[in-house]
Amino acid sequence: MMKALADRVHECGIPAEKLKVDVPPELEAMTEARMTEYAEKSKQNLETLLAEHRAKEEFDCNAGDGNACYRLAESAYSDAGDQGTEQVVRYLEFACEAGVGAGCRDIAEGYQQQGDAESLAAAVSYFKKACENKDVES
Repeated sequence: MMKALADRVHECGIPAEKLKVDVPPELEAMTEARMTEYAEKSKQNLETLLAEHRAKEEFDCNAGDGNACYRLAESAYSDAGDQGTEQVVRYLEFACEAGVGAGCRDIAEGYQQQGDAESLAAAVSYFKKACENKDVES
């Protein structure tokens, strides 16, 4: 920790020798313990805030906010990747039905990647919805 402080002081242009302090090992250990405790509390607070934010997004999505549904789809994909496909598609469908063209486009692209005739027909349908919802990338 003291090295990190010395590095910061050096970045500010203060010569390290002007700040030479001998820190007893037991104080150093206490400081490290406090920093660890603070980091753990910060992590818990962040997890709580993220959970509250997600709950609000879920509420907004269920209330018909397509943009909230789209953000939930993005979050579900970044959290679970391909393992979260079912949940991602569900949120994208909600987003699409609520008028978010990007949700329609993302579903269409998924169907398009499958390549069979039935999937390609579904892709065309979702691309049309994306265009109707003014998605500029469709």
